[in-house]
Amino acid sequence: MNKIKLTILFGVFLFLFFSKLPFVFAQDIHPPLKVPLVMSSSYCEPRPGHFHTGVDYKTQGRTGLGLHSILDGELYRMKISPFGYGLALYIMHHDTCMSVYAHMDAFRSDIAAFAESLQYENQSFFLDTVFSEAPFSFKKGDVIGYGGNTGHSFGPHLHFEMRKWPSENVINAQNYFPVKDNIAPDFFSVVLYDVDHPDLSEKLRATRYPVTGSGKTYRRGELSLPAGNWAVGAEVKDRMNGTHHRYGVLELKLYVDDLLVYHSEIDEFDWEDNRIFEAWFDAYYLEGKSQYVQRCFREPVNNSKMLLHVENDGIINLKSGETKTIKIEARDGAGNWSECNFKLLGADLEKQISKMTVMAHDKPQIVLGEGFFLEIPANAMYRTGSIKLSVEKSAKHGKIWHFNDPWFAFAKPYKLALDGSEIPWEYRDKALLMWTRNGRRRQMSGEWQSPYYLVEYDKAGSFYFEIDSVAPQIHGGFRDSVSLNYGKKISYRISDNLSGIKTYNAWIDNEWVLLRYEPKSWEVFYKIDNRIKKSQWHNWKIRVEDAKGNATESNFVFYY
Repeated sequence: MNKIKLTILFGVFLFLFFSKLPFVFAQDIHPPLKVPLVMSSSYCEPRPGHFHTGVDYKTQGRTGLGLHSILDGELYRMKISPFGYGLALYIMHHDTCMSVYAHMDAFRSDIAAFAESLQYENQSFFLDTVFSEAPFSFKKGDVIGYGGNTGHSFGPHLHFEMRKWPSENVINAQNYFPVKDNIAPDFFSVVLYDVDHPDLSEKLRATRYPVTGSGKTYRRGELSLPAGNWAVGAEVKDRMNGTHHRYGVLELKLYVDDLLVYHSEIDEFDWEDNRIFEAWFDAYYLEGKSQYVQRCFREPVNNSKMLLHVENDGIINLKSGETKTIKIEARDGAGNWSECNFKLLGADLEKQISKMTVMAHDKPQIVLGEGFFLEIPANAMYRTGSIKLSVEKSAKHGKIWHFNDPWFAFAKPYKLALDGSEIPWEYRDKALLMWTRNGRRRQMSGEWQSPYYLVEYDKAGSFYFEIDSVAPQIHGGFRDSVSLNYGKKISYRISDNLSGIKTYNAWIDNEWVLLRYEPKSWEVFYKIDNRIKKSQWHNWKIRVEDAKGNATESNFVFYY
């Protein structure tokens, strides 16, 4: 076969291959915003308990900026929620990739009207619909809606994702929409983990050592450690031009005596990696101290594809009198590298030991105690370690059950049964189990297996029972015999003391109407529209119910 034929065949192959991957050509993609792209949060930077899966772009501190489809595509999914992504659209592009736009203030008018029809059809403000046949198609650059601050958002911005299809693995949008960034990541400290004593708590097994330096080079003086096995973590954050925000890094390399022993790269995010987030970032430092400490070693349950190379799980064997030269390299999303250098000296020192019972991570475990039963499946724990539950008497909550180490991480749920026999039988359906750690708390969903309450969860912490017999509160609205005009907003503030608002519904003349909910201000509201007959009196009713079935209603009569 001559060179001309080979060249033609190779060209055809490239055309067929890249025609299936439209997202690889950054110059062909329309930016999701027409204003200059400035990132407030980067791809896969750490958040408590999970990776930030997209990129957050600033919208100049305001809502209402037009959002644009990055390529030709069709509407694949639509979500409306007062929480999470808020108002969000998922657009499929050529069956090979998907773009996601979250925290929107509003959809484009025709999409908004379609969404409202689905909400009335389902009689619910919440909407999460995947379309078998696309109701809308878009050309590259079309406006699809407007940037906002809905859902779990703390200021106007666009949360944007690019996903491969059909895996829906998230890829780094910064590769296709570069922002100005010639600043290398900053190292703040190195953390040394005592591997030989798994009975130590997460706090005691790790020691943090601040580093010095700037630009692309950081250092720490020689560290004397007891001889034995050690692992390394790096506290490192990225910066960008023109902003004071801090971001995560995407690639880490650990060298020991010039030998590469650990290499990870967050280039394509598999959703399963969120399940083992604590295998990447130290929860004690992240949640307890707001420090980005990324592990430069492999926890036993971490088999992620983001681990490109590991020697001996990244563990460093340090002998007495021996010196090891350590180098950590970090890369940000723009390709800037920095490094941190230090030495470890094996010394004749004793390691700290807690002498608690050690449980193997790869075997099922059962722990029994006062008023509790704990069952841990095999490979649920990230590492071999110590687990202990203790009970505290509380005047307010009765009993409080504590994990001895609240930062110990789990790769999958354990089962925990807690004795609820002290709760009066008539309040069983009003009882809820609360989990708390480091000031955060949440309600646990489980079931009664009398007299125990059974839950499954994947985080350590403290647990206690509460009783919720108080109905939600409704403030606002109008008094009877009021006259309202088109577009007038009937607004309320709603709140609940404990279990949280579960449902909120309103009716006009016994016909369901759509209430919109803004949890940041605890407001629900309805705007008078053409669904209501004019020139007559109408009956209004609103009903709000919490997660334990306590409900409150409010009524009035109005003329429109």
